[in-house]
Amino acid sequence: YALGVFAIVSCFNSNTPAKEDAEQIQSLPVSSNKMLPLRDENVARNTAFSSGVNVSNSGIWVSGEASIEVKPDVAILRIGVETEGLNTKEALNSNSKYADAVLNYLKQNQVGPDDIQTTNININPRYEYPEITGPSSRVRKQVLVGYIVNNSVIVKVRDIANLGTLIDGITEVGENSIRVNGIEFTRDDIEPFMDDLRKDAVENAIDKANQFAKFSGVSLGGLIHLSEMPVSSYPRGDMFETRAFASSALISTPIQEGTLKYTLDVQAGFSIE
Repeated sequence: YALGVFAIVSCFNSNTPAKEDAEQIQSLPVSSNKMLPLRDENVARNTAFSSGVNVSNSGIWVSGEASIEVKPDVAILRIGVETEGLNTKEALNSNSKYADAVLNYLKQNQVGPDDIQTTNININPRYEYPEITGPSSRVRKQVLVGYIVNNSVIVKVRDIANLGTLIDGITEVGENSIRVNGIEFTRDDIEPFMDDLRKDAVENAIDKANQFAKFSGVSLGGLIHLSEMPVSSYPRGDMFETRAFASSALISTPIQEGTLKYTLDVQAGFSIE
């Protein structure tokens, strides 16, 4: 069975290589990355491969995986305030008015100052391109008509149950200047789950190594290497990007946070007895 420990075997064609091929092979430097053909009796040993791991040590090398699904406890809300004006001062003053209203509303609704972060402020000219008709042609001319200011903010919302109401309030105080660019759900702290993830991942790696040893007809030795990869996560359930909202005194914007799946991978190496 081709599990656990793999050997790379290459051999010459039974025919004698042509003279130019032999010269090319002999001219390869020792440090070349090209792989020289090997004769039948020569087998490249001390190379182990398993589950995507390629190493130079002999033994059985495996990956172990463990996953857990949990409910998110934090929402990352990305919002922007976009305003226009005939000049930069007018556009900035209008933007500041609505941005201050949004920030005050957030702070009045249990969003702490440490959970609000300005990420970007842009000031860009706005042009129009009217068509000008001449005696023999029509052309479009670039005309500066004002300026646009964008103020982007990331908000960490810890009370997910009231997220829809919070978004409605933001769109109300910010009026038509508000842009809701997206929502991301996550866990504020995954450390409480790490012990179980590590335990399950290591057990999964040991089970794989035992299987490979059994199928390969060898005896599994002790652990000689163990490393952990960064935890990955992705949403499960009906997640969606928020684009537009209609405020109402009776109905808040519906939000469904779904669940999160966290996955931990470990790499383990075992000797062969």
